[in-house]
Amino acid sequence: MKGFSHFMIRLPINQQKLYRMAVKKIIILVVPQFFLGLAFAVEPNWAVLEKRVQPHIHKGVLLIAKSGEPRLHYTSDLDRNWIPASTLKVPLALYALDVWGEDHHFKTEVYLRDNQDLLIRGLGDPFFVSEEIQILGRELKGKIPSKMRHLILDNSAFKFPLQADGVERSRNPYDALNGALLVNFNTVSLEKKTDGTLTSAEKQTPLTPLTISLGKQINPGKHRINLAQDPSLAQRYSGELMQAIWKENELEFTGEIKNSLTQKNDKFIFQYKNSKPLKEILQAMLKYSNNFIANQILLSASLEREQSSIDFESSIKPWKNWWQDKLGVNQEKISLVEASGISRKNRLSEKDMLKVLELLRMHPNLLSEYQGLKSKTGSLKGIYSLVGYAGKKDEWEFALFLEQEKNTREKIAKEIFSFFSHVAE
Repeated sequence: MKGFSHFMIRLPINQQKLYRMAVKKIIILVVPQFFLGLAFAVEPNWAVLEKRVQPHIHKGVLLIAKSGEPRLHYTSDLDRNWIPASTLKVPLALYALDVWGEDHHFKTEVYLRDNQDLLIRGLGDPFFVSEEIQILGRELKGKIPSKMRHLILDNSAFKFPLQADGVERSRNPYDALNGALLVNFNTVSLEKKTDGTLTSAEKQTPLTPLTISLGKQINPGKHRINLAQDPSLAQRYSGELMQAIWKENELEFTGEIKNSLTQKNDKFIFQYKNSKPLKEILQAMLKYSNNFIANQILLSASLEREQSSIDFESSIKPWKNWWQDKLGVNQEKISLVEASGISRKNRLSEKDMLKVLELLRMHPNLLSEYQGLKSKTGSLKGIYSLVGYAGKKDEWEFALFLEQEKNTREKIAKEIFSFFSHVAE
């Protein structure tokens, strides 16, 4: 440094300035490129990770990529399409965002008939829950008479009942049927004490005549049951719950709960918009893996093109077109019959899922964590999947599909997390 200082002193002032400027430019241009080259030179030792996960993949595949470029691809079956189970909700979320955008609010229409009947027309709102019904009740106040005759429900936007492939007529929440106007995910949440006392398991949801009747059939404890065993009960419960909640807003009905199509002479009052934007609904759908929400979204997306009688067949077609147009996936090479992942007829490849994960980066914070990885799980009997991101900055995409008797997903996830915890950024 001493020699350099003496050299600079000997130079004229103008030459000193030029020399300093040149040195600065060299530092700015050369040094970052040097370190950038070092960063690209540090490639993870994929052989180590493959050795760790190999014992846990008997029939399955693990694909890891960065910016869409595969880096590790270990599979027991080349060129196979896998059953994604609930990881199918990830591309469904991306599809919904493309159709509507993050700030979309699902709608429900309100009409007045003959100035004495209130008609509610459903448009497939997947999050038409007790809290939303309360808000709707407050918005109704002052717009309609405080005493009405019949409460009329129009569920005609979707064919009803709609039973996705893989859904069984059980009381399990994941077997709930879909429809254009259904409340609380078409489920009832009850708590029965040992002395037989029945209460709602949700403070915002009052008991109704139907839920009291159902409560007589259950054992003590907390239960969330769906109404798939008798689809007519779903319609009845929707009406009963609206009446019970709106009574708190001083809106009473003296007549019956009926079903009817909206008619020409019905007076349009207003369009209620769900208070939650699409992004929040998708976060809830992915976090709790809600099958009902997923298929409601799939079906509702078709209402953008058609006006009524939506079913799974008509809603799958535009979704498959999206796979081809948006992701470049040949729709003839994938199988899709519904959107929740409950059907074993759904099939796609790990490379197809990778394309989804690339684009999902534009919508961060949708996925929750599993074993330290921002990801989404999927499970059916003998089917265990996991897709998402790994690395300190979630810079790596991965897709894991297993179709084997033993569930080794957790072990593989831990190996992936541990491996990338020691990879330099």
